[in-house]
Amino acid sequence: MAKRRIREYSRPYVGIQNGVRTVFRSVKTPTPHTHSQFTAVVGPFHTMRGAQFLASQGGNNPHCTGVRAAEKLAKAAEDYWKSQP
Repeated sequence: MAKRRIREYSRPYVGIQNGVRTVFRSVKTPTPHTHSQFTAVVGPFHTMRGAQFLASQGGNNPHCTGVRAAEKLAKAAEDYWKSQP
């Protein structure tokens, strides 16, 4: 029986260090040993759009409390700006 190959792909995360949010991609789940430069890591995100939204507008935003909320708000913002003339 042939062995199925599992395709690994990187997923977007947001790393936080000294209040600065940085978007990065990682194939494996970040741990304190692999990504020690960050004090906290949020993710994985489904899209880069959600990760970038959390990084840029997620700080002190009571509506953006996690991955799902960031993805939803990022999509709504993108749809809004596409609808503008």
